[in-house]
Amino acid sequence: MEQSTADYLIGLEKRIVEPYVSFPSSSEKNTLNIQSLDGSETFLLDINRAGSIRISRCTFQERYNITIALIRLDLDENKPHQNPDGAHNKRTTYSHL
Repeated sequence: MEQSTADYLIGLEKRIVEPYVSFPSSSEKNTLNIQSLDGSETFLLDINRAGSIRISRCTFQERYNITIALIRLDLDENKPHQNPDGAHNKRTTYSHL
C-alpha cells in the first residue's frame, strides 16, 4: 500500500459499529468493527491487553482489509523492542505511536 493511501485511510472520520464496547480485562483482547462515516470503508480496531497483568498496559491497532496494520498505539510499553519496519534502527520504550 502506498503511503498516500494509508494516510487517507488513517485520516478518515470513523465510527464504532457495535452499540456497546467491552474494554478487555487484563490478559484479554477485543476487536471492534469500525466504519468510515460515509460507509465506504471498513476497519478493525484491536484492543489488546493479552500477555500483561498490568492495568496500565494496552495496545490499540487499527487494521484495514483485515491484515493491513495502519496505525498502532502502545501504552505503558516498558519492554524495549525494535521498530518493525527497521527504518529507524533503534529500540523504543514507553508509550509510543
